[in-house]
Amino acid sequence: MSTLRTSLCAVFVAGAGMLATAVPAQNPAATAQGPQGQTTADTASPETDRGFVRVADMSSATEIAAGKLAMSNSQDDDVKAFAREMIKDHKRLASELKAALPASFKVPESGPDRAVLESLQPLKGKQFDDAYIATVGLQGHREAIAAFEREASGGQVAPIRQAARKALPTIKHHYQMAQELARKKGVAE
Repeated sequence: MSTLRTSLCAVFVAGAGMLATAVPAQNPAATAQGPQGQTTADTASPETDRGFVRVADMSSATEIAAGKLAMSNSQDDDVKAFAREMIKDHKRLASELKAALPASFKVPESGPDRAVLESLQPLKGKQFDDAYIATVGLQGHREAIAAFEREASGGQVAPIRQAARKALPTIKHHYQMAQELARKKGVAE
């Protein structure tokens, strides 16, 4: 399980690093200001926003893929119900984020975190459930909340910042669901 946690943490730490080392907003090469001082959507986007989109894309892709894996590797109805909710919501969140991207904003899709999926793949039953809840449900959502909060308060591209703000309540709700599931199944947080 430590491999799972380490791998998922690495995804978010890498994304946080991208966000922390982003080009400052006052750098004229990073953004252009519109008539009201707003960042224009047709300019090169700041690295902070690119980093966030990469992290958000990988997070949702991992949630979806891990949820599908839970449907086959878990025998627990509660875990499967949680997984179904994650698949449904993260498909919607990914779609909303992509729709918010300005046309000139090019970020390659990162896909799911293969290390997390490969670590979960051989697990079955309770062993799978515990790893899935702890790593994807709890840790993954804690890290996602932090990334979305950073973007919601400091993003330079207004539509992406707004999409992050809009998604935060759903992600926080997912974390609460994961906490309840962990308590019910005896998984330590």
